[in-house]
Amino acid sequence: MRDVSERASGIRALDPERLIAVLAANHVRYVLIGALGARMQGFPRLTADADITPARDDENLKHHAVSAARVLPLPVNGPRRSRFAQR
Repeated sequence: MRDVSERASGIRALDPERLIAVLAANHVRYVLIGALGARMQGFPRLTADADITPARDDENLKHHAVSAARVLPLPVNGPRRSRFAQR
């Protein structure tokens, strides 16, 4: 059963394993930085977000946009598609 705050907001808690799996499945080249990056290196720090810096070439940014659309919640004012996520 989902947490009450999750049901109310429709936003899921950070799932680093899912995030990394989606990036890998879409062949995104990136660097994981911030607290989650430190935690992956063994530093005992809690975080509720992931800071990702993708490689900036157009092809990789297309892959990143597709991945983001699969794991990020839609904005409150409705979906807006990245120019890289065009199909």
